[in-house]
Formats: sequence, structure tokens, C-alpha cells
Amino acid sequence: MDPILLRSLLRPPEAFSGELSGFLKSWRQAAPDPERPIDAAIRGGLRADRLGFAFAAGYRSALAALLPNGENIASLCITEAEGGHPRAIRTRLENRDGRLLLNGEKLWSTLAESGEYLAVLASAGWKEDRNILVLLRVPVGAPGLHLEPLAELPFAPEIGHYRVAFVDVQVPLYSVFMGDAYALYVKPFRTVEDIFVSTATIAMLLGRGQGWPEDFRQRLLSLLLVFRQLSELPPDDPGLHIALAGVQAQLQEILRGADWSVFPPEEATRWFRDVPLLGVAAKARKLRLERARERVGPGLP
Repeated sequence: MDPILLRSLLRPPEAFSGELSGFLKSWRQAAPDPERPIDAAIRGGLRADRLGFAFAAGYRSALAALLPNGENIASLCITEAEGGHPRAIRTRLENRDGRLLLNGEKLWSTLAESGEYLAVLASAGWKEDRNILVLLRVPVGAPGLHLEPLAELPFAPEIGHYRVAFVDVQVPLYSVFMGDAYALYVKPFRTVEDIFVSTATIAMLLGRGQGWPEDFRQRLLSLLLVFRQLSELPPDDPGLHIALAGVQAQLQEILRGADWSVFPPEEATRWFRDVPLLGVAAKARKLRLERARERVGPGLP
């Protein structure tokens, strides 16, 4: 880790308060070049005055880590009317008179307005009983692309969610990501996102500085460094999934012990409003752990 970033964790800068767009702009403007995506997540968490901003930094940094040249991608668009399973994808990429055209609808796109591009999962047709999936880089302002804001959730209202419609959106061939879209990008994303959002969350808590007891800050810093190390492992490794479940359990234990009474009441109220965001994918995490144990074999706790 860059010593400057490590010192920032010990003596955090002043957090940003304002709108999400302003947070993202200040976060990006302050980025050193080059910067590892996991360190971008940490730096974003440190600058965040609320969990929603830390989530945005973690989510966007996870996309940057997973996708080639992914720094300006706002959202990974997968879910449709029948879900996100490969067989459920009906958004389609068609070759019509030599032009690649995208048509369909995604029911749920997180932070779609926060960057220049969307990464969109689409079907390029069927081969026997297999849906041939591709992942596309699509400009947010492309003709035929329509964003419809969805109702705010009861937590982290700063994080916008959208329905996205594509009507004959023209996609250049170079916008298609190479390789198996589902295996390389979609399937591992939840693991990468969990690591990066957890890391940014811990950095946000450390950013509250001297309000926490010294031993509490030490535990946070130690756990952050563990998450940072996990970010270097292959996201499909079952050993990573088992270790990740362990450190996420430690994070939950630490969060339950956080004494928010030392902070202004509005900060505590906002935290307890927003913390359910961290439990949204609990069912998927449980299934991921079960599959990892099956892959490794018997004898694991």
C-alpha cells in the first residue's frame, strides 16, 4: 500500500458532504495516476461522510477492477424480467444490415447515471439450448437508450436505481468485451463487489477519525488490510469465498460493537438507516459459501 494512503487511514482527511455527483467528481479529481482499484475504493471511503457514498466508491472501483478499462463504467446491467440467470437474458444484440443494434430492457441498474458508460449483458443468439451472451460498453447518452429512475429504497437514498430500455441502440464492434461474458465478468462480480464495498465501508468508518476508541480503529485497520489482500486473489477461487465469508463475519461483529453515541445524532441516525444496504446480498453470499465448501470437499467447518 502507498504509505501516503496508509497515513491517510491513520489521519483521515475531511469527509465530503453534499450530493453524490459532487462526491464522485471530487473523488475522481483527487485520484493519483496510476492507482489500483482497491486503493481507489479505500480513498473513496475515506472521503465519504455516509455509507451511500462509500458504497458508490466501492461499486465503481469493483467495476474498474473487473472490466478492461472499466474506470468510467457506471453500472453493470444484468437483471431482466425473469432474473439474471443466463437463460433469462432477453436483451439482444442483432446484426442488421451490417450494424450491431441493441434492444431490450434491464429492470435494475444501480448508479446508472454516475459514469459515462453502462456494461450491458445481452444475448447474441442461441446455439442449441445455450444462450450466447456478450457484454457491451454502451454510452449513457447513446440515442435509443432511456433511463427511468426507480423509487428510492428506505436506505442509502443517494444511490439511484434505474430501469434501462434499449431501442435500436447502435453498438460498435469494439464495444464488445472479449471472452465469455458470464464466466469472466458477470459471475465473479458479486464477489469482487463484496470485497470492494466492504473495504470502502471500513475506510469510511476510519474516516470518522478520533471519535472511535483506539482499539476499535486498530481492529478496523487490520480488517481493511485483510480485505485489501483478498482483492488480489482470483474471484472464482473457492478458498477466497471461504476466507471472505470469515472476514465478513468479523466485519459484522465489529459493526455491531460500534458506539455511535460519540458522534452527532444525525450521523448515527443516518448510519442505522443505511446499514441494511450491507445485508442485501446475504442469501447470495450464503449460497456462494455452500458451493465453495462443496468444491473444496468434506471436512470444512
